[in-house]
Amino acid sequence: MKEFSESSFLSSLKGLKVVIVGPAPEPEYKTGFGEIIDSYDVVVRVNRGWRMSRESPDIFGSRTDILYHCWDPDPENGGVIDFPFLESSGCSLTVSPYPTFHSPSARDNMFHHDYRIRCKNWLLSHDTTVNFSEVGLDFYMKLDHDLQTRANSGTSAFLHLLQSELTQLHIVGFSFFQKGYVSSYRKSIEGVIATDAEHSEALVMRRLSRHGQNHEMDKQVNYCKPLLLGDERVKPSTLLSGILNE
Repeated sequence: MKEFSESSFLSSLKGLKVVIVGPAPEPEYKTGFGEIIDSYDVVVRVNRGWRMSRESPDIFGSRTDILYHCWDPDPENGGVIDFPFLESSGCSLTVSPYPTFHSPSARDNMFHHDYRIRCKNWLLSHDTTVNFSEVGLDFYMKLDHDLQTRANSGTSAFLHLLQSELTQLHIVGFSFFQKGYVSSYRKSIEGVIATDAEHSEALVMRRLSRHGQNHEMDKQVNYCKPLLLGDERVKPSTLLSGILNE
């Protein structure tokens, strides 16, 4: 694995049309939509998102060019990465939506110990052609300061992508956890298997209520509304448009 600087990664997106594919049940997700996803210059997924392409490429697309992943293999967090599959999908880079540093004085206790360092060491233990990068400390600390809560991996990912000079960012499958997950992304939440999308949403909301101080949704939605609605490069999905225009 080789490390790419944040600036090199963002520069590589200049002039490109990018789609970021998330796990929320989306009206657009139906047979044939995968061709639309694969037609973009760059296909980005988050955490377990590579599984969606493995199980249903006709719906979710077959490519993964960039994977934003928190580098935590815990099944309740980012989950393990199938690097051989990622390589076969054309993935060249995994990007952490959280920086690697240790600071007992940070607002977020995620950085109070060596957790992020251990996550990076887990990543580096793999022998793969997929390279790595991470969001810059300046970008993330400003985001954390403005939000006063921990950004979801997806929130950090699409806001980070918008720091580049891409020409379009299609955001599909993101609902700020309001709609649960498609089954190909994640069937089990805290040991309970979701029977359908409605059950998945209930399980996600239950998990958030237990750990809500780390991922407060209202703060993220309110912060993202003017940024996403005011950026002409953003093409929000049906689901996200409804949330942003509430």
